[in-house]
Amino acid sequence: MLFNLPNFLTLSRIFVIPIIVGLFYLRGDEARWLALTLFILAGITDYFDGYFARRWAQISPLGRFLDPIADKLLVAAVILILVAKDQITGWVVLPALIILCREVLVSGLREFLAQANVGIAVGSGTDVAAETADIVLVESNPRDIAKLILFGKATYRKMIQNLVWATAYNAVAIPLAAGVLAGIGFDWLLTQIAARGRAWATAALVAIGVVLLWNAAILIELHPYQYLYYNPLVGGIEGASRRYVMDYWVNIMTEAVDDLEAYVATLDKSGGAGHRYTVAVCGERLPFEQEAGPGLQWVEDWNKADFFIAPTHMNCDRALDGKVIATISRLGAPIGVVKDRRALVHPAIANHR
Repeated sequence: MLFNLPNFLTLSRIFVIPIIVGLFYLRGDEARWLALTLFILAGITDYFDGYFARRWAQISPLGRFLDPIADKLLVAAVILILVAKDQITGWVVLPALIILCREVLVSGLREFLAQANVGIAVGSGTDVAAETADIVLVESNPRDIAKLILFGKATYRKMIQNLVWATAYNAVAIPLAAGVLAGIGFDWLLTQIAARGRAWATAALVAIGVVLLWNAAILIELHPYQYLYYNPLVGGIEGASRRYVMDYWVNIMTEAVDDLEAYVATLDKSGGAGHRYTVAVCGERLPFEQEAGPGLQWVEDWNKADFFIAPTHMNCDRALDGKVIATISRLGAPIGVVKDRRALVHPAIANHR
């Protein structure tokens, strides 16, 4: 049934657009308040059309088609009329532009995902099916497809959420804080210091110097991982460890390989000279091979590796078990480890040192 209550609520958001726009051309505050009321009511219908469609099993292709279109038409029309009537001016136009761009981007993503052709194969199927499929169900359970769809939808929602917040943060929050609020604050602070005489100015200069030296000392201690600096609000690098981005680029490679080669050298002295050890790396192959000597060989199958090098970023160091033989840390926070896995891979020579 096409003309049911959910579809009627969806269509009402489209029909109300010319009414809202027309009210902006009428004089008096009453017209503006009426436009606001209609916009709020239209927004409420966005919740109830989906609610009633699911509750009464009245989901229809027309409803799925019109619902996102009605939302975007309503939002775009209101923003454009506000700009046209000089209700949104100056830098405030920027958030409005971001909202419009977001609406267009979401529509494009939905269109792309709707046209995506994803092949699914079961793990017990033929090798050809498994090789050509985009997704393989390891447990060969078709019900996992439903879980996969739900997971994809949740991931999509999180992607959009992160995109919106990142855009707002970088396009609005940072310029506003750094370019406007910081300037106003520093101007006021310098004015107050100048009004209190030379002693205050000297004290302020000393305080600034102390802060700069303190930050310089932290960066020296972090070397060569200065990009891991976190401010005291999150507890520094120790407070950020395993909570935020750490050594994303696996820059620990040089130090980790040096520690591993020093450890291997002790093994060679105890009777393992000339042995070549395999190494699994939670990172790119090329940086490892550029640092490693002939006694260390990169291996693709982690489960067969004698040693394991990994940053603590995203808990990659916990991906494989093994005895920790080296830890790369700064300011009390581990940022990478080297593990000896020979006792797990070669139990027969577990006692070899």
